[in-house]
Amino acid sequence: VPVVVVSNVPARLLAKSFDQPFGLMSKLIIASMVIFCLSRAFWSFALKRYSSASS
Repeated sequence: VPVVVVSNVPARLLAKSFDQPFGLMSKLIIASMVIFCLSRAFWSFALKRYSSASS
């Protein structure tokens, strides 16, 4: 998903194929923050449940 965002958004900005760039940018920022928070929550969950193979 991030690869698509990185490649498509700059191309759209250069082509100016959408009307409200700030609306799109705010949605992208919010989506990035949500994905970051979800990944942090999963990381914390996985770290709590981790048990070493050598101990």
